[in-house]
Amino acid sequence: MSYKERVDRVIDFIGKHLDEELELDELCCIACFSKYHFHRLFTAYTGLPLMNYIKWLRLKTSYSSIDCP
Repeated sequence: MSYKERVDRVIDFIGKHLDEELELDELCCIACFSKYHFHRLFTAYTGLPLMNYIKWLRLKTSYSSIDCP
């Protein structure tokens, strides 16, 4: 499995579990990366550090639910 596919698995997981507390250790396990490599590769692929990505996605989802009655 490529690095991109592994990061995509994490992105899918985050999207499906936005209303839960997301643990770095669990996300690293899903991607099969160390914490160091996970941070580096996640930021490289998404353009955002992990916590910023999660906050952005939560805000985007909240806005969408408000915008569409």
